[in-house]
Amino acid sequence: MPVPALALVVAPDPETGRRWSAALTDAAPPATDRPVVSVEHLGDVEAVLQAAEEHAPTVVVLDADLAEGLVWAALARRSPAAAVLVVAPTDDAVDVALLSVDVVAGIVVDDERTDLGRAAWGVLRAEATLAPVAAAALLDVTDGLTDDEQEVLALLAGGAAPAEVADARLEPLHVIGFVTASALARYRLGRRAASPS
Repeated sequence: MPVPALALVVAPDPETGRRWSAALTDAAPPATDRPVVSVEHLGDVEAVLQAAEEHAPTVVVLDADLAEGLVWAALARRSPAAAVLVVAPTDDAVDVALLSVDVVAGIVVDDERTDLGRAAWGVLRAEATLAPVAAAALLDVTDGLTDDEQEVLALLAGGAAPAEVADARLEPLHVIGFVTASALARYRLGRRAASPS
């Protein structure tokens, strides 16, 4: 029986899988003996779901190309404890509809400004991470945001990295992740309240 994985990396190709896995391994919490497992999906959703079930990861780093409604429901059933970080290739590929999916703890863009390892381990600690376009969408459609949530989302939407937001607000980085997670939770609660029963 395989050792439960700390993270499951679902990448579009082997090179990207190696790069994402290396970023997660380099930033992994100290003294962990759980592996980072990588699979290339090649459009095979069932293989991804089997890997999630087999390895019981804490975090799933998922290529945005697999971001389909049925995938989320199945992933949540097969690996219910996992937090999901969606990685899009560009800002234009960020699907803000994913913000409403409960298992999604963050959406980032695979570029030089994104510290994928920090983002993945942040979602492990319930710290949300959002790409600028996702932060802007959340800011536009969420009612009842606190002043802190509005300010953090505005800075992220403007292109600031989470570390830059923390520096600007003179707060620890994890606080920015918690404020972002709080805004994301507020958005989801609002959607649930607005949906007909």
